[in-house]
Amino acid sequence: MHALAKVRWAIVISIVVVTLGLRYFLLPSLMVSFLIAVNVATFGSYAIDKRQARLGHWRISEATLLLLGAAGGTVAALCSQLLFRHKTRKARFQIFFWLIVVWQLVLLGLWIYYRGGGA
Repeated sequence: MHALAKVRWAIVISIVVVTLGLRYFLLPSLMVSFLIAVNVATFGSYAIDKRQARLGHWRISEATLLLLGAAGGTVAALCSQLLFRHKTRKARFQIFFWLIVVWQLVLLGLWIYYRGGGA
């Protein structure tokens, strides 16, 4: 297996493990299933968009990539950005991406706080 293919599989497996870890500690089963699906879709979308960019063909819109991240695919989006070196130099895209990450971390923190009876 090619080294890059191994890295891609490692990232996909990492996404699944992280998501399953969230299930074990925090989230309901249906939400975990959704997160796995959206992360796989996000990873695939970044891969397709990068390939299409290299070939000069149609592209997946930045809004779609950000929407996938906002829907719960931020782990896959970050891994894809680093692996494919895709959308890493687009300042506007990165600003929106990191705002989404911060928002999701706030929501996760609130979920943990209120689930643990901190209120």
